[in-house]
Amino acid sequence: AFASSEDQARIVFEKMVRMVQMSAALRRKVATLSGSLFCAELLAKFVPLTGKAAGKHGLNASVLTGDEVNGRKNGDLKSTLEGSMSGRDQPMQLYGSTAGLKGNFGEELYEDCRRKASGDVMAIDELVVIFAADPDDDPNLEATWRKAAPNLGTSPTLRFVSDLWGKSKGNPRLEADFRRYYLNLWTGVAAHWIPVER
Repeated sequence: AFASSEDQARIVFEKMVRMVQMSAALRRKVATLSGSLFCAELLAKFVPLTGKAAGKHGLNASVLTGDEVNGRKNGDLKSTLEGSMSGRDQPMQLYGSTAGLKGNFGEELYEDCRRKASGDVMAIDELVVIFAADPDDDPNLEATWRKAAPNLGTSPTLRFVSDLWGKSKGNPRLEADFRRYYLNLWTGVAAHWIPVER
């Protein structure tokens, strides 16, 4: 598991630990150690990694999970880790993120995924799922919120999102944050985002 920092990668790791603890079948096969999960049967481990590419050469990964790639400045770590999968017949990569500020690697990865999802780029062995509002959608509407958060009502709650949007209206920085984190729209520098109608 990798992210912009080891702390962020540990969020994914800790969820994996909870999944193992909640499953009798997994508990029989997977040992929970202080910094890793270990499956003796496969001689495999699952670990959270720091956010830098340095020191990651020589790994032999089967599965990569990249969390919150929106904040990555470049694709060095992703490229290094993908290279570690060269000996695998069926490597798997899983990436998840909210949108972020324009101009970084996260946006580049998002655009690549968008082209694959639309069919502009052939990717027969990839599944791309994007939950995001369209830039022209009305941010006042619950239907717009649901496009970016299909679990709306459970996580996050409808009341939370509604209250947050109400507090954000009229404040360019907060509106930009809302658009990024709750509508999954890539925005420019938050302090400079002003609606066109203004």
